[in-house]
Amino acid sequence: SFLLGGVFCMIFYAVLYPFRQMGDYQMVNMFFHGGPENRSTIPYYTVLLSCWCLAFLLIKWRKLCVQKKALKIRVVPDDPGFIISPMNANEIIKDLNSKVYAPKDFMLLCRVERALGNLKNIGHVSDVSSVLNDLAESDANYMENSYTLPRGLIWAIPVLGFIGTVLGLSQAVGGFGNVVAGGADLDALKNALGGVTGGLATAFETTLIALAAALIIQLILSIIQQ
Repeated sequence: SFLLGGVFCMIFYAVLYPFRQMGDYQMVNMFFHGGPENRSTIPYYTVLLSCWCLAFLLIKWRKLCVQKKALKIRVVPDDPGFIISPMNANEIIKDLNSKVYAPKDFMLLCRVERALGNLKNIGHVSDVSSVLNDLAESDANYMENSYTLPRGLIWAIPVLGFIGTVLGLSQAVGGFGNVVAGGADLDALKNALGGVTGGLATAFETTLIALAAALIIQLILSIIQQ
């Protein structure tokens, strides 16, 4: 996912770079460092983490598409009179293995196969129901823990934006402090104050990028997790 995220990041900047060359667009320039505003390199890291998280969610979505194919498989016959029992559980398992290669790789089919295996060995429906509940809880915990990485990245992205803003603020205020300490006249102070306000606008760009990226990724994560 990290390598794929790096590719996404390079594609993103490859698309933006021509627009930066064509004119002075603030919405484009704020993703690049340097320039008259002396922007920091924080947006690079923010975009990289965002692309990493998106790559992770893309892989997750593709895996879910494969997992959903298991819902189309008929595990038992359509005959309404068919009854699952310890006697025919082994036949159902064999039929399932003949339809799907490596059913254990599918969360749903793995759960069905384990339930049928327990039914064949235990023979009591109530015990099988308890096994199914345990498997469902285990799968839910596994699913929840599998999103630890993107959640951590979603937390880190706004923090990076705040760090960039703090750096910009310190730079802008520090430059104004040097002018004041030098005993400049009123015109110089006005110019320096204008530089501070411009520096504040530039400083908050990193937070804007980070919050927008975190919002988009959080929405995508919620949809995929659902």
